[in-house]
Amino acid sequence: MRKLALNDEILLKIEKPARYIGNEVNSVMKDPEKVSIRFAMCFPDVYEIGMSHLGIQILYDMFNKREDVWCERVYSPWTDLDQIMRERKIPLFALESQDPIKDFDFLGITIQFEMCYTNILQILDLSQIPLHAKDRTLDDPFVIGGGPCTYNPEPIAEFFDIFYIGEGETAYDELLDAYKEWKGSGKSRREFLERAAQIEGLYVPIFYDAEYKDEYVIQNGDALIGMDGEFNLAKWRGGKALLNQRVCKIESTSEELSQGYLIRFLPKALKDIEDKTPFVTVKHLSIKDINNIQIPLPPLTEQKRIAQILDKADELRQKRQQSIEKLDELLQACFLKIFENEKCSMSQIKDLLENEKSIRTGPFGSQLLHSEFVDEGIAVLGIDNAVKNTFKWAKPRFITPEKYEQLKRYTVKPKDVIITIMGTCGKCAVVPDKIPLSINTKHLCCITLDFDKCNPEFLHSYFLLHPTSINFLKSRAKGAIMAGLNMSIIKDLPVELPSIEIQNEFAELKTKIGLQKSKLINQLQEQDNLFQSLQQRAFNGEL
Repeated sequence: MRKLALNDEILLKIEKPARYIGNEVNSVMKDPEKVSIRFAMCFPDVYEIGMSHLGIQILYDMFNKREDVWCERVYSPWTDLDQIMRERKIPLFALESQDPIKDFDFLGITIQFEMCYTNILQILDLSQIPLHAKDRTLDDPFVIGGGPCTYNPEPIAEFFDIFYIGEGETAYDELLDAYKEWKGSGKSRREFLERAAQIEGLYVPIFYDAEYKDEYVIQNGDALIGMDGEFNLAKWRGGKALLNQRVCKIESTSEELSQGYLIRFLPKALKDIEDKTPFVTVKHLSIKDINNIQIPLPPLTEQKRIAQILDKADELRQKRQQSIEKLDELLQACFLKIFENEKCSMSQIKDLLENEKSIRTGPFGSQLLHSEFVDEGIAVLGIDNAVKNTFKWAKPRFITPEKYEQLKRYTVKPKDVIITIMGTCGKCAVVPDKIPLSINTKHLCCITLDFDKCNPEFLHSYFLLHPTSINFLKSRAKGAIMAGLNMSIIKDLPVELPSIEIQNEFAELKTKIGLQKSKLINQLQEQDNLFQSLQQRAFNGEL
C-alpha cells in the first residue's frame, strides 16, 4: 500500500486534503527502481489551477511514454498546509509516489505568468532545494523553467539551472538522453549543464552575464515611488535589483539638491498629489506629476542639516515601532508555544458558549435604520470598534432608551468577543469591563463565553494567531463583491483548547505585554507628532 506524505492528523486539519493525496484516475504509477529518471512537473499554483493547464498534461503523457522516465506532478500547497510543512519540516512531495521532490533528478516548473514568481520560491523552499542555482550540488535536482515567461527569464535567472525556451515536445528527449549518459559518467554538475547548453532552445544562465542599463538598476538606499494606489516613497533595502513597471526611482541629478533633503521633502508633496487625484478604481501617479513638484531650495549645507535632523527623528520613530513589533512577536511566540507543550482537546465555538443564545449578530434591515440614530443614548458598536483587533471607540452611534427596549436581546456584555463578519472579515476584539450599555450592529458577531471553558483573551488570540482559525475563516469568507462570514461558520470554527488554567495564565501574560505595548504606542504617537512638527517647520524655513 502506498504511504502518504501527510498523516491523517494533518489531512483532517487542512482545507481540501484531496489536493495532496494523488491516486486520481489516469495518474501514472511506475516502479522507481525500474526507471532511470525521476521528473517532477510543477505548476506553481494550487492543484485546481495547475490541473487545468493543458501544457503540463501533454508533457506528462509524453514523458511517461518513455519506459526510462517517471514523470510526476507537484503543485503549490495552500497557506494552511504551507505553514504546517514549515513547522514540521516536511519536504514538498510529488502526488503520484508521495516522495520528496528534492530526491528527484529534475524539477520542471511552468512559468505561466509573472504573478507566480513568488510561488516558485515557495516551491523551492518547501522542497528544501537551495534557492540559488549556484548553491546546488550533485545531491540536488536540476531545476528547469519553461512556459511563456521564459522569453524574458532574467528576473528569475538566478533560481534556475536551465530555461527551456519554446515548445517542450521538440527537444526534451534529447535533454533526457543526455542526462542518462551523464548520470553514470562521474562528471560534475557543471559538465552536464555545459552539455545542456548545446541543445537548441535551452538557456543555461550560469554561462552568461546579463547587462542592464543603469537607469533600470536599483541598489540599497535608492528612493522608490509607488505610482498606483497610494503614492508612497520608500528606500530600497533588498540588494541589487531591477525596476518593474509602475515603480519610479528618483534621485537628485543637481549639485544644488541634496538627495537626503529630496527624500525628506517628497512624502508630503506626494500625499498632496494623492489627495487631489481623481479615480474610479485605483489612483495613478504620472511622471509629469512628479516633475511638476516644486521644491524649496535653501543652501546645500542647510539642506543637509535639515535632512540630518529629520533622519534622527525618524530613526527614533522606527526604533519605537520595532519595539512594538517585537512585543507582538513575543506574544505570538508564547501563544503558539502552548500548543507544542500542552495537551489540548478539540472543540468548536458552539461548545464554548454560555448558552445557545450567547452568539448573535445585530439587528437587520428595518429593525434598525440609520434615521433612528441619535446624538446620545445607548451606544451601538460596529466594525470600526474592532477593525484594529483591539477595542476602540470610533464614530459615536446611539439609539434612544425606547429603541433599546426593542433591541435589548443584542446587548453587548463585558468580556464578550466581537468579530467582524462583513467587509474586513475576521477582525476581533474583547469588550472591556467598563463598557457602557451597548448593542452590536449586523456587521458584528458577538460571542459570550462560558468562562469555565474558555478565556476571552485566549479566544481573541486564537482568532488572530492560530493557523487553524486563520485558514478556516479565510476559506469560508464568501461574497462576490464583499467578503462575508455568518454565525453558522463561526459556530463551527474548530478550537484547539488547552486547560482553562493554561488559558488564564496566557491571558495574564497578554495583559502585561499589552500594558507595555500601550506605553510604547503612546511614545510613538508623541514621536510622530514631533516628526510632523519638525517636518513642517523645516520646509517652512523655521527649523
